[in-house]
Amino acid sequence: MDGVIEQTTGSLTDVWFDDALRFIEEHQHEPFFLYLATNAPHSPYFVEEKYAAPCREAGFSDVMARFSGMITNIDDNMGRLLAKLDSLELNENTILIFMTDNGSAEGWINRREGEGTWGGFNAGMRHGKGSEYDGRHRVPFFLRWPAAGCTDSREIDALTAHIDVLPTLAELCDLSLPADLDGISLVPMLNGNDPVERILFVHSQRVPYPIKWRKSAVMTGRWRLVNQNELYDILKDPGQESNLVEQFPDVAHELRAAYERWWSHLTPAFDKYVRIGLGADAENPLTLNPHDWHVNRQSESIWNHR
Repeated sequence: MDGVIEQTTGSLTDVWFDDALRFIEEHQHEPFFLYLATNAPHSPYFVEEKYAAPCREAGFSDVMARFSGMITNIDDNMGRLLAKLDSLELNENTILIFMTDNGSAEGWINRREGEGTWGGFNAGMRHGKGSEYDGRHRVPFFLRWPAAGCTDSREIDALTAHIDVLPTLAELCDLSLPADLDGISLVPMLNGNDPVERILFVHSQRVPYPIKWRKSAVMTGRWRLVNQNELYDILKDPGQESNLVEQFPDVAHELRAAYERWWSHLTPAFDKYVRIGLGADAENPLTLNPHDWHVNRQSESIWNHR
């Protein structure tokens, strides 16, 4: 707490939820914002045996049992959070969002234990974490706010993205934002209006300098243009198995042109370095953590280290 390193016991997910519940209780009489980002489910798959055991008994491999057990642990902790909001009578007027950052790390293929083992559940989507296909970037986003009527189970079938979260929360809270944001508010769709037709882009770089079309997808409500030369009708082919680029050349051309405009918009920022402020009084001393080491044959080094 307060920037002081403390030793704790138990799983990280439990510890972070413990702190989150404590924070809610301390601030229950005033508006608060809580952002809780767990590192689970993620390797290394350390989880209490009580969570992994039922999965093993159901026939899961060891990796999948521990991975799935981590998910069950998150479910339990979300239950604790909801119970805390209810006990403090904060349930009705708290905007609660549950979302994930990427598709499954283990649900689409069991890399470590070879073929013939159960690969988990990925809703029939192609690939998972790290991929340019929908299995990587199509993720859940649940929003609940009873006081505003956001309680019933409804599925909004629309193309949305992380850039929409801020505009949505701003409108829900009646806050003003700059007009030039990339995202849109999802409030009209929450209120039953038709989805907005739009084109969105995803790509995975993780290289020192961005590479055009690298692990990319250009998306509309119906189409996915993947890596420039693969075109999928996501409504008819959610598993992205049939490449239709030759059957629909006009669609591919339109989406490539949209990507070119988007890339041109991004390019001026490639040579601008992001400055990291050091020496703030609020964090003294400062701890820096590396995300990726820049080494030769980087991907092999990371994989062999695991």
